[in-house]
Amino acid sequence: DDVPTPLLNTDKGPLLSEAHQYWQEGSSARGGKRLSPNTLKEAERAVRYFTQWHGDMRLGDITKGRARDFRDAIARMPVRLTSKERAKPLRLLLECEAKGRDLMHVGSVNKYLNLLSAIVTAAEREGRMDKVQGFTNPFNKLSLPADRCGTEGARRGFAEAELRGLFATGVYTRGDRPTGGAGEAAYWFPLIALLSGARLNEIAQLRLKDIRDDPDTGIWFIDIGTEGGRSLKTAGSRRQVPLHGDLVRLGLLRYRQSRIEAKPKGGLETSLWPEVASADGFYRSAPWSKWFGRYLRNEAGVADRGLVFHSFRHTFKRLARDAGLTEEMHDALTGHAGSGSVGRSYGAGFGLKALAEAIGRMNAPAPVVSLEPAY
Repeated sequence: DDVPTPLLNTDKGPLLSEAHQYWQEGSSARGGKRLSPNTLKEAERAVRYFTQWHGDMRLGDITKGRARDFRDAIARMPVRLTSKERAKPLRLLLECEAKGRDLMHVGSVNKYLNLLSAIVTAAEREGRMDKVQGFTNPFNKLSLPADRCGTEGARRGFAEAELRGLFATGVYTRGDRPTGGAGEAAYWFPLIALLSGARLNEIAQLRLKDIRDDPDTGIWFIDIGTEGGRSLKTAGSRRQVPLHGDLVRLGLLRYRQSRIEAKPKGGLETSLWPEVASADGFYRSAPWSKWFGRYLRNEAGVADRGLVFHSFRHTFKRLARDAGLTEEMHDALTGHAGSGSVGRSYGAGFGLKALAEAIGRMNAPAPVVSLEPAY
């Protein structure tokens, strides 16, 4: 019998670059998820590294083996790259620059894999892989196991001795204001992070109007949100954090008032930190973060590279637990989503008075208590 040969299905789906573009566009539906600038930047980097390693492949041609090979390649990539190094192709970077350098942390490797997996999943969801027979997401289940025991590379909070070293430096004892520290930001950023749990970029984006008092209760608080072009890590990061008593004692409100009395051109919309600047409109804190890392090592004598600015946030969580605050309460203060039931998302969370009472129960570390007011 004359049996026609079936046509070979040659559809391999979109190129990775095309799938990346679809994923960036997201959903137009009201309430659809909007990707943060940081997520977009990291996804662009993941796609760029993959195409440098394997080329801009169609999704149907990306096998599990190729995805695994890419994972193992970026695991050998050095961290803390210079601008010149970032411009080099991945293969050349691994051949010439990686020897003797600290390599990418497993958490970063897995983040790139998860972003690539999300891009492929979005293409599947929109039907762009329906004609690719037997297709499965090649980036699924490739994550490397992470060490959860707090060893090398893990973040931790500051011990009291390390805080004593920081708050004994010239910024806090002699009134030094290094150029890289951006004036008063050098003094206030660590204190605000330690006593509010705020992220570095949340602090760097504060305007004069973002520290204010509630007309009903008289409670002063930090308003962390997106108004005025500010960006947040997640939607759940939007919150109001009452000022800790030691921030008031050390003069944060007096500093704010001095800025207002200087009558800046933008009024209360003006940045609380006029000397903090960055070429990145979304991450004003980037240059400051690099300065603080050097200051922490060279001036405060904190050699542990697991201790960074984000460690203040870990320390705040520890202070909250020491004060007996519930996990739900200190999640509300730090803008963590938490892992409770759906019922926890109902309502508007805690009232400002309850949050202020919780902050009032948290004792500042002894090195902070011993500081003299700056204003």
